[in-house]
Amino acid sequence: MFTTTDPRGYIISCSTERFNEHIVSGHVIMRDNLNAIKSTIEEPEVIYKSSQSPIRDVYFSKVPTSSYPKMYTKVVVQIDDGNMTGEVVSAWPQKDISGGIDSGGIVYVKNKLR
Repeated sequence: MFTTTDPRGYIISCSTERFNEHIVSGHVIMRDNLNAIKSTIEEPEVIYKSSQSPIRDVYFSKVPTSSYPKMYTKVVVQIDDGNMTGEVVSAWPQKDISGGIDSGGIVYVKNKLR
């Protein structure tokens, strides 16, 4: 579906199969929000290490053009640090920044001064 780069320089991709057979099948609202997933990876407000898996990061961002503009888009990405790449595992809207994150494991915070 897409390949893009996060603010750390990691190249992140989302396959058509993953998008249709996992993300949309589990979270139907995401069908019309592919751009929210991509935008969250490109311009996250924060990225945490996952508390569920040491090789996953969790991205959060509010995307005004999504169909749920007052909620965060949460994107879970499996990371290959050695190659600076990643693959989207899942994504869904969420009210707050929580769930499955290592609270001491912030790996990126958006610079609010830009």
